[in-house]
Amino acid sequence: MLPRRSPKPRSTPLATFVVFTAAGRRFALPTRRVVAVAEAPELTPLPAAGRPEVLGLVAHRGRALPLFDLGRCLNGSPRTEDRGPLCVVVGHGERRAAFLVDGLEGLARAPGPELPPGCETFDPTEVILGGAPGEVP
Repeated sequence: MLPRRSPKPRSTPLATFVVFTAAGRRFALPTRRVVAVAEAPELTPLPAAGRPEVLGLVAHRGRALPLFDLGRCLNGSPRTEDRGPLCVVVGHGERRAAFLVDGLEGLARAPGPELPPGCETFDPTEVILGGAPGEVP
């Protein structure tokens, strides 16, 4: 009789996140939601946008995208960093939007639905549609 082997423990698949800072906090979004990270391009102001967190429109790959100040979206405080601004372009289906952030930390991996240590997240779709930012389920 051959010895019985114990089954190999299944490892939890790792998810990859883009990690960035905004409003003094660390955020992580799944890479499947991030289209690009780039220096903030030239802004076309929208004086009558009706939402103070919408700074205007930026061009990205031939499309005009709304540019949101993530600090204002999260806690009402506008971005105050002196460094050159970056924007994280997110997508959901055909919808796209850009978020002004303070800095990019890079990519991080975490098991399953967990976030990288010290990070929080938000649902960009809620922000784009005008709701209060909440956690991604």
